Amino acid sequence: MMESTVADAIQEKKSIGSIPELIETNSPLATSESKVIPGRVYRSDFKVLKFLGKGSYGKVYQVCMKTPERPIYAMKAVRKGEIKDNECDIVHTRTERDVLTTTDHPFIVKMHYAFETKSKVYLIQEFLRGGELFSRIEKETMFLEDVAKFYLCEIILALEYLHGLDIIYRDLKSENILLARDGHIKLIDFGLSKMGVDKDNLATTFCGTVEYMAPEVINRKGHGKPADWWSLGTFAFDILNGFPPFHSQNRQKLFEKIKKSTINFPSYMTPDAKDLIRKLLRKCQNKRLGSNNGSDVKSHPFFRDIEWDKVYKRLYKPPYSPSAISDEDVSEFDTRFTSCSPRESVDSMIEDSFDERDALFDDFWYSSTLTSDEDDEIEADLRDDSNEEDSSSTSYEDEKESNDEITTRLHRGHGP
Repeated sequence: MMESTVADAIQEKKSIGSIPELIETNSPLATSESKVIPGRVYRSDFKVLKFLGKGSYGKVYQVCMKTPERPIYAMKAVRKGEIKDNECDIVHTRTERDVLTTTDHPFIVKMHYAFETKSKVYLIQEFLRGGELFSRIEKETMFLEDVAKFYLCEIILALEYLHGLDIIYRDLKSENILLARDGHIKLIDFGLSKMGVDKDNLATTFCGTVEYMAPEVINRKGHGKPADWWSLGTFAFDILNGFPPFHSQNRQKLFEKIKKSTINFPSYMTPDAKDLIRKLLRKCQNKRLGSNNGSDVKSHPFFRDIEWDKVYKRLYKPPYSPSAISDEDVSEFDTRFTSCSPRESVDSMIEDSFDERDALFDDFWYSSTLTSDEDDEIEADLRDDSNEEDSSSTSYEDEKESNDEITTRLHRGHGP
């Protein structure tokens, strides 16, 4: 997530200088405490270009790999010192890595690499130069129905795919929807996702963005895939009207509205749009549209003119074409961040001095360019290279859902 304030950006600008000259992978300093494993990437393999934003669990930079091709990526950097004492934060970081190494879908961001250094955890993902859908909504306030339908269709296929893997997203909002160079969407930020969720195994964490939370999330009685369809209904109402269906400056009043209030639809909304949203926002999750599967949502009359195979193949023309002219162009991102000098902290200069005893996770390293056999060989090399058991690494098989993980949206307005 790239939720921030102007104050965050100002503070960032005060504390940063010019881009440092990064140490090459073959530098003695870069490898003084660990051997270089063929096929494995290191922090020094990437040059920071721009600062893109700050989320709940780290900062995001535009980087290029130091190869002749200079491919551009988005690098999410999370300080271990900020998460190591909070089990939920550790789980969220691990979950994002695990979800992105599991998924392969045209409307979900692709992860290329994941690795740890002595002080940070890094996720290297595809760079989506079209920026946040949130920025488009801010400029236009609300979308015409055909425009909204385009984005809803692609989101529906992404959610249906995740649910087929027993993954719930739990953080659908326009800030977490980015546009690729061609204008098609990609879901990002899977830190609040939950894996292994089905009708017999529900999640219980009180998490998400408050305006988009389903009643069952607020009630803490267990939630599953229908919670994502509630968020879709809230999102649909939001982009069609410029404000969410339930809103209040007081959080408790907002929760009461979500649990008990009826929806007030503006007169300009079409009957099909109203019916879709009304069924997605049913208070009882078992009666909610999508509670059986995503096919129920796709079959709604609102989408009667949609050929879903064409949606998946990205054959429908996007309503907006990003103005960015190259992968290095960050003009679609918030200038509060991109205007800042993108220096990482000084300790990034020696980030490759990593020992397996510094690991926060088991088997965190990942490369999308290697086969599973090559990946296994590298992990075997790492285990063989360690002369003693790593007492600091932690493996989390089950999420300990004891903490509240919630965020509040940056409002464009609160409606009538």
